[in-house]
Amino acid sequence: ASIAMSYVDRFLCTKAGKKAIRDRKIYQLTAMTALYTAVKINEPEVMEPSLVAGLSRGTYSETDITNMELEMLGALDWRIQPPTSMSFCRLYLALFPKCSMSNEDRQTVLQLARFQTELAVCQYDMVTVAPSTIAFAAIHNSLRGLRMTSRASSFNNVFELLVESSAIDVNEAGKVGQQLMNLVSQNCCIDGFFPSCGDTIDRNSSKTTHCTSAERSPRSITNKVGSV
Repeated sequence: ASIAMSYVDRFLCTKAGKKAIRDRKIYQLTAMTALYTAVKINEPEVMEPSLVAGLSRGTYSETDITNMELEMLGALDWRIQPPTSMSFCRLYLALFPKCSMSNEDRQTVLQLARFQTELAVCQYDMVTVAPSTIAFAAIHNSLRGLRMTSRASSFNNVFELLVESSAIDVNEAGKVGQQLMNLVSQNCCIDGFFPSCGDTIDRNSSKTTHCTSAERSPRSITNKVGSV
């Protein structure tokens, strides 16, 4: 979904995509075509244009889908493998020493981050936020949510490295982290991940503990995003 929405957002910023902003039907065709293209490129099985046309219940034909795909590809200069927030999450998480967390913890952090990045895809005001910043904030929130405080020092070293090497704005990352946590608290969550209503996970039990928005708010490595 994030790749498809990346196609849509970037296409709408081009001259060819202006018409989709003004016409709801063209926008819908753009979104369906973006999903079709994303699946075709990134999944082991492709969707036929006839299937996408069928999902539109006759609103669009196979030709409409294929023509729009060509138009989008041209407008995007065939740049159709964008770095997504999840791509950055995987890269960032790989920087943490193997001894800093178990494989189980690592997978939990990744899934918590995935949940947040998927929520971010639906937010219009996050369209202009760099995927690397969203990933940074999501990983930071996930580690805080799991309360891995005993390993805070090694985690903060990695965050400092990321800030220095990736030119991440810690002020923006702090704001994005808070936005993500607000989104989490507003949405129902999968069992075992972030519970709703501002609860955080107790790492050593199945219980959850309520925390205030101030406690949830990432501050920063340098008192702007905060330590883990």
